[in-house]
Amino acid sequence: KPLVDEKEFRRIGERPTPWPCFVIAGRDAFLGSHSKQITQIVQIITERAQQFKADKSSPSLIAEKFDLRLEDAVEWMNSTSWEKYNQMTNGPIQKVIDTLFEIKIISQKSPPERLIHV
Repeated sequence: KPLVDEKEFRRIGERPTPWPCFVIAGRDAFLGSHSKQITQIVQIITERAQQFKADKSSPSLIAEKFDLRLEDAVEWMNSTSWEKYNQMTNGPIQKVIDTLFEIKIISQKSPPERLIHV
């Protein structure tokens, strides 16, 4: 964004991704044998994300860290949401699968329910 503001780069469009920015991924065996620890980690991450979103100084921290204008950081914070309930449904996962298949990142589609471990 700073490079666009300085006219070094030109923004030609935006394409929001159909998947979450952060996920915890692991092999079935690992997830099964460490489910308690993973649940604790997810709870901590969720709490911290909620605290960060509620903190009025967060946009200033983001602006400073990523060399953004404050109003851009505020806009980003207002357009960003974090999952509060640790629920992943098949719909968003299916969009990810379809998109990755369409752009040939994956060669076959798996059922979404096989990919979700809650």
